[in-house]
Amino acid sequence: MKRTWIAVTVALSMTCWVVCGEDPITETARPKLTLNQIKTHDLIGEMGIPLGQCVRVRATIVKGSRTKSDTGRYFLDVTHVESIPLEKPVQMTFRVHQFAEERVQVANDGFSLVELRTGEKPSRVSSDKIEEYEVGYVGKKVELLVYETGMFDGFPRGLKDSSWQGGGYQFFNWLMVMKQFNP
Repeated sequence: MKRTWIAVTVALSMTCWVVCGEDPITETARPKLTLNQIKTHDLIGEMGIPLGQCVRVRATIVKGSRTKSDTGRYFLDVTHVESIPLEKPVQMTFRVHQFAEERVQVANDGFSLVELRTGEKPSRVSSDKIEEYEVGYVGKKVELLVYETGMFDGFPRGLKDSSWQGGGYQFFNWLMVMKQFNP
């Protein structure tokens, strides 16, 4: 009887997944939040600070190595928030805000690093050239004014279309750099 119940549960789950793209077991097991809850509560980010709150951080620029898609990208290993050391560094992706001060001298990928160092936007650049520009950049300690932000994106649940590539629908977060204190 127990085997039959497990077989029926698995069969129903697979049927639902094939037809509608969702696994009802994992989908119903996840806690649900309403849009109103997200709008009326602070969302706490990876550094323990609410998203959208500017804070001063100390960090080290590191090369991406967590996944294949990290190749050629740089991250911030945040060690301090508002001069308070974190128990463990938090590795964060980052972007420079379009209205950031001109003194901000950080780049999140090889092309941006070449542009930062040369003042010109490259159309092509060799990996050897990028490695030259990384000397003195990767491992650099910086002090920045940042805020953590994010968005939902990815392959929508319930859509079974093999032409789409990429990850499932999820929340992506990053640090937005506003100011640099030690360029």
